[in-house]
Amino acid sequence: MKFQKAVVVGCDKKYEHTLGWWLEQYKKTNHLPVIFANFGVSQPTLIWARETFSKVVDVQPENNIFCWGLKQRSVLEAGNFARWVMWIDLDCEINGSLEPFFEPLEFDDDFGIAIDVPEFIYPGDDATSKNQLQAGLFVTNPRGEVFIKWLKEIPKHKCDQRAISSLFQNDKNLSQHFKIFGWDMHCPRLALPTQIKRMPKLPRVVHWTGQIGDAVVAYKALLMGIKAASHD
Repeated sequence: MKFQKAVVVGCDKKYEHTLGWWLEQYKKTNHLPVIFANFGVSQPTLIWARETFSKVVDVQPENNIFCWGLKQRSVLEAGNFARWVMWIDLDCEINGSLEPFFEPLEFDDDFGIAIDVPEFIYPGDDATSKNQLQAGLFVTNPRGEVFIKWLKEIPKHKCDQRAISSLFQNDKNLSQHFKIFGWDMHCPRLALPTQIKRMPKLPRVVHWTGQIGDAVVAYKALLMGIKAASHD
């Protein structure tokens, strides 16, 4: 069976403790099939994932060492099961339906993604890292032109986000295929105060980036566990 649309999320053992929290947030407002990408979770989590998600794809890095391109490999694998695929990072808090992210994409080469905080420079980077796209959430046909070119571009750059940003900024033949989501749809943590001032409601997806974001997500996952235990 092949889905028309699917969502892909993945993690390794380090972040598997937040997977239950992510899924509970997702299920509040969403019913699309979810494909889990196994980057090296524990055996109990893998058994649970196979019982819980629509599909599980194994995309483990060599020697269990993180490398850029895992999410893209996951999306490529998910393309065996779905025409349109959304990748979403595990530190994204879902506050509404994800269906609107798929709506702007009409043709197989179309590619949906948001803008990162324009003035932010990542640690260790120079000014060329400004004005990037935010690669923690994107929607694509895994056979689409933008996505396939991104796969080829990643080895030339410091990270996958720099690679997709380079394509967006420099390859004018691809520009028509980019569908840019606003921060009301996918809002990075550092843009949240600005977005809330513009529109006093939670964005559809809040992306808790960085070490502070990791702490926020871990705390939210802990609270969910405490609430669940109190109802047992």
